[in-house]
Amino acid sequence: MKQIEKELDKYIQHNSTLSFWWRDDDAEYCSNYLEPLLKLFHTYNKQLIIGVIPFSVEESVVKILKKYKNTAFIFQHGFSHKNYSLSCEKSEFVKEREISKVEYELKLGKTKLEQVFKCQFIPYLIPPWNTISDNIVNQLHNWGYNGISTWYLTPVNNQKLYQIKKRNFLKNK
Repeated sequence: MKQIEKELDKYIQHNSTLSFWWRDDDAEYCSNYLEPLLKLFHTYNKQLIIGVIPFSVEESVVKILKKYKNTAFIFQHGFSHKNYSLSCEKSEFVKEREISKVEYELKLGKTKLEQVFKCQFIPYLIPPWNTISDNIVNQLHNWGYNGISTWYLTPVNNQKLYQIKKRNFLKNK
């Protein structure tokens, strides 16, 4: 955390602009880094995306995220973060799962996050392990999602769904 803070201070000292995009996944329990990370972004008046697992998110995480409501935007990180894949590549949203079960779980999770986080929640899905079958991706807009965030761009038949490709970089402007 100190290294990030040191880098941010360099840009401030040189009156430079630093553009970056930060997404943090797997928020379900209170780790040692969550609040310091939120505090750091709050201090520098920057926002970040937190991928919350609706099935298992603890109240302590909810409390911290609400405390930083102008800093942390909430995306849905799957439903239970359970691996249903029989292959090497882990996935909660495999083609073989019953689509009505997937729809039920995603809508249940989305409703929970909407109720808990209100305007802080943005209806984007972050599939665990960044994997999701095309048949599910193509239903997301119909289920109330505005977008998806993965490591790669997914072929989307429904052009109403926005995509954010996860990147690990800092870009100097």
